[in-house]
Amino acid sequence: MIPKIKQIMDVIRPGTFTFFAVQGPVSNADRMRCIQLLGEHVVPEIREYANKIGLKDPFERKTGSVKLTHGVKRDPVVDRDALKLIKFEA
Repeated sequence: MIPKIKQIMDVIRPGTFTFFAVQGPVSNADRMRCIQLLGEHVVPEIREYANKIGLKDPFERKTGSVKLTHGVKRDPVVDRDALKLIKFEA
């Protein structure tokens, strides 16, 4: 799961990333265990990776702080080179 999330982050470079708990016919104990594992293992590694690749969350960057100049090429929103590295399974 973590490598796939990192690929997503490389490509779309999100400011926020949402995790959902298990849905459907699952026991409450299993649901709580899933949330626990996400919090203990997945979220810390993803947060560390986001810092490593320089992602900013909406609270770290003030709205309008990135100045856009007319006639100047803007930085890309997504990393298309990272997209080329993803191996899609059939």
